[in-house]
Amino acid sequence: MSIELDHVFVCASPGAPEAEEFIRFGLHEGLPNEHPGQGTSCRRFGFANTMIELLWVSNPRDSQSEATGRTLLWDRWSARDGRASPFGVCVRPANPESTELPFPAWEYTRQGKFPLPCESAASQYRAGRQQWRPATRPSGY
Repeated sequence: MSIELDHVFVCASPGAPEAEEFIRFGLHEGLPNEHPGQGTSCRRFGFANTMIELLWVSNPRDSQSEATGRTLLWDRWSARDGRASPFGVCVRPANPESTELPFPAWEYTRQGKFPLPCESAASQYRAGRQQWRPATRPSGY
């Protein structure tokens, strides 16, 4: 099974003030998002087939719950100062019809939400459910 990049996340400060650097660079911000039951929120910057997600913990209790704990989001976010990698890479099948996984995985369901792996952010963009504009390189870079 072939995989491709779905999105990259970066653990950010609450509210992701780091996003202002992306905007200053010329990237276009999409709609922010909350992940109820997971305890995280984000700001997103979309490209033609992927996105960068600036992620922060907005509800420490949910992010440390039994349901979410295995993702280690709390551990990574709370140690983003250099004790843990603040980066995450999320992939999806290159063929959307494929259900085969190329590595061991487990089903993850946020409280009241769909099981993951879920519909990718890029496929939502392609279907017109996200209001991203593909980024272009600003002049001078």
